[in-house]
Parts: sequence; structure tokens; C-alpha cells
Amino acid sequence: WNYGDVIVNTNADKVFALQNNGNSDLSVTSLSVSGSNANQFSIVSPPTLPLTIGSGGSHNITVRFAPSDTGTMSASFDIGNNSDNAGPLKSFGLQGFVHFAAVPPHANDAINISNHSFTINWNRINNTNGYLVDVSQNHLFTTFVGEYHNKDVGTDTSIAVVNVDSNSTFYFRVRSYTTRDTSGYSNTAVVTTILPLEIAFFNINVRGSAAELIWHTSTETNTSGFEIQRKTAEVDWQTIGFVDGGGNTSSRNRYTFIDNHLRATKYAYRLKQISNNGLFQFFGYHEIEIEAPKMFSLSQNFPNPFNPSTTISFNIPYDQYVLLVVYDGLGREVAMLVNEKKSAGSYSVGWSTKNSASGLYFARISAGEYTKMIKMTLIR
Repeated sequence: WNYGDVIVNTNADKVFALQNNGNSDLSVTSLSVSGSNANQFSIVSPPTLPLTIGSGGSHNITVRFAPSDTGTMSASFDIGNNSDNAGPLKSFGLQGFVHFAAVPPHANDAINISNHSFTINWNRINNTNGYLVDVSQNHLFTTFVGEYHNKDVGTDTSIAVVNVDSNSTFYFRVRSYTTRDTSGYSNTAVVTTILPLEIAFFNINVRGSAAELIWHTSTETNTSGFEIQRKTAEVDWQTIGFVDGGGNTSSRNRYTFIDNHLRATKYAYRLKQISNNGLFQFFGYHEIEIEAPKMFSLSQNFPNPFNPSTTISFNIPYDQYVLLVVYDGLGREVAMLVNEKKSAGSYSVGWSTKNSASGLYFARISAGEYTKMIKMTLIR
């Protein structure tokens, strides 16, 4: 008796009809399973023995195959009886092939998304022989993308999908298979390729303690804008500004961004282009170095005369404690603009007057042995 293909840790039943074709009663004295895999088979609800079957009668015996391991299993169903024709012991061979069930994987979010490609991936299933992948541009999977229909990827748990349209939505699903079984489909995952963007030019000009970023685009599609990101040896990438993009355009666009008040060190910059649907990609990697000023200096405020605010700039050639104080014409302190230790670099600080009267004011810097004072004119 062949149970055929059976999934491990499941049950398969066979019913044996014990038929008495003789003229006298048939007495069944024993029912048992023997052989190398006897522990994988059992008799379901065995009858009380001896079992008497009258002439022309029958009795059904169910033998259950409940394998706990894989491979070919065999045993013998033995029936002890008083039949003159069958002999005192009648045996029936039992056999079945046991395999693991094919379990649907879980489709994860796509990675490595670009204009014309993305990588789909899924969780690994134990005891599987491989995976079949579908990729479509509709959620019903009525059509498929290129070769990605029941594509056998072997035991890999990811595959790059290439040569697809940009700024388009795709759906993918996965099945696993064994030597005897194929699973149902995984969940359906969704991915949208990013919009095409051509950066024709990207450069950075260093102007004192400022970095001027300049970039040009040849084409833009669905562009919301650009995050400007910066990092140093001490601080990882951080967003320092945002510039609105051109949306949809095939015209050349020019963009600029100025990063002011940089201390003396090395910096790296990149652009994060963001689409209106939230997708993004990075462009460029430029390094610059801001050199420390060679001497102390305090520049004339700008604008001057001013109303109501002005900016005062100064240079520090090495780390030093700095005081920058504003006084009125009578020598009274009006504002403490800086009172802390500064690293070497160029700095600018603003002073906004709300209640001060028109007249002459003085800004005085003290940094170690260096001191300097400038005159400033407030005109209401």
C-alpha cells in the first residue's frame, strides 16, 4: 500500500477492508505494524481482539501514516488470523515518501532603488529547494515584466530587477518550492523607481569661512527639491539646508547654496534630491578645507550706518577665549555678543537694536592679548 507523497508532520490514512470470503467465521487475533519505520505508522482506534468477522462480512481498519522525518518510509501491516487460505499471519507492505511543505516566503521592501532598477528580497525558508519570482506593473499580475514570471532564482533570497521604467510602480511576489511541492504566493510588495535627474555640474567655491555650492540640472521630473548635507570627521551627514527644485522641466536649471561661518577644518558635501512622492537619491561628493585665519582681526560692521540690525565679523587664528561687547557713546555696556572660547576660524555675529537710540556705538573685541574697537552708527 503506497501512501504517495506526504508532508512531514502531517497525517495520511489508508483504510484496509478485512473481507471474509469463506464459509466460516474469520477470527482476527492480532493487528500490528512492523519494520524499520514501524513507529511512523499506527492503527487508528483498533478493535477489541479477537475480532470475529462472519462469512461474507468485512471490517475496516484504518492505518495512519504520521511521519516525523523526511525520506522514503516503509513498514508492514501484519494481521494474525485463523484463515485456512491466508495462513496464520497476513502482511501488507506500507510505503510513503515524506517531504517538507513548501512555505510562502515574506516579500520585504525593495532595496537599491534607482531610475531603472531595484532589488527585491525576501526571508529565507528552511528546507526549500528554491524560489519563483513574479514582477508586474499591476497588482493583479495579469501581465509580467520581461523575464520575471515564475523566474527561478535558485536558493538566492534576492534578485536585481533591471531595465525597467523610471518613476514607475511595480509589484512583486515570491513562492518557494521543494522537490515535490510549490508554496502559495507571498504577500505582494510594492516599489516605485525614482525619477530621472541629470546633474550636469556640481562644484564648491571656498570664500573665506564660507562654502558656496553650485549645481546645474539638465532635466528634472517631479523634483520637490534638494537637501544640502554636510559632514566632518567628527559629525556624520546632517542636513544643513534645502533648495526648492524645478518640478518637471527639460530646461537647464542653476542652483546655489552658501554655507556660512565654517570653522577651520575639512568638510564633505552631497545633495539629496527628493521627489514629490518622497523618493530620493544622492548626488555628488565634494570635499573642501577651510583654513584657519593667519591673524586676529575685527572687520567693520555691515551695513554701517544701520537700522535696526548689523553684522560684525572677526577672525581667530587659533583657539582662544573671545569677548565681543557693544558700548554706547558714554561707555556703557549695551550688549554682550560673544563670551566664550572659540575654535580657530572666521565668525560673524548679528546685533539687532530694538530700544537703542540713534547715535554712535562701539564694538570691542578681546581675545588673549588682541583687542580692537570699531565705531558703528545707528540711524533711526
